[in-house]
Amino acid sequence: MLFRSLCRRLSAVHDLGSMDLLCTDKTGTLTEARIRLQKHLDAEGRDSARVLELAWLNSHFETGLRSPMDDAILEHDDISPAGWRKLDEVPFDFERRRVSVLLAHDDSQRWLLVKGAVEDILRLCTRVEVGGALQDIDAPRRAALMQRADELAGEGFRVLGVACKPAPTTLEHARVDDESALAFVGFAAFEDPPQSQRSGGPARPAGSRYRYQGRHRRSRAGDRACVPRVGLARAWRASWCRTARAERRRAGGAGPRGHAVLPHGSGAK
Repeated sequence: MLFRSLCRRLSAVHDLGSMDLLCTDKTGTLTEARIRLQKHLDAEGRDSARVLELAWLNSHFETGLRSPMDDAILEHDDISPAGWRKLDEVPFDFERRRVSVLLAHDDSQRWLLVKGAVEDILRLCTRVEVGGALQDIDAPRRAALMQRADELAGEGFRVLGVACKPAPTTLEHARVDDESALAFVGFAAFEDPPQSQRSGGPARPAGSRYRYQGRHRRSRAGDRACVPRVGLARAWRASWCRTARAERRRAGGAGPRGHAVLPHGSGAK
């Protein structure tokens, strides 16, 4: 309970008092909440300046919903946008989970640069850049690219996919329909370091249990990406998989009067 606080909606006090189980988020508590770009890799998993350049240009020219990952990309390196001119963009939204910018390069070429959730980006790609050449994406190659993204996530990184395609010189406006037949360029991997790395002490387990006047709290790790690297995978799974029925057994058969779940705030852009 919070002391020395003013409740503006009295019904919230009743709601709080009727709960037996409160599920909360762990975002920013397991980690420093300071995202940094750590890797920019091509489709073969090698460091790639091209991936960094395209991701940087996308973040630099977008004017819609900016995320901490955009800031991390822009802070990672100082890339000059000279020669590039923005024509249009398709802003990020939580259904598409990607953002596209239409750029003109030296007024002779036009490119659509796209970054976003890897699975959504791959779904829109028909080709992949390998060693400077374009190759078709078949089912095994698509699965291999997705596996590489999963491996990065398993190491504790948040991963975005980067793709592009040349656009007609007459194209002035970008639409969602233009996000098709893309060429996959690579991955941008971000780190949000666990707090234990900063403070020198262990991070509090994601499944830590609290009691207050018979109430229980379950803390879900919104910072899922950091869990494997701070040794909390088992605690996270246990916290996520516990059910109200398990709570009832632990409470000696007393059924819960109500549950409240607070949505977690981490997002993938």
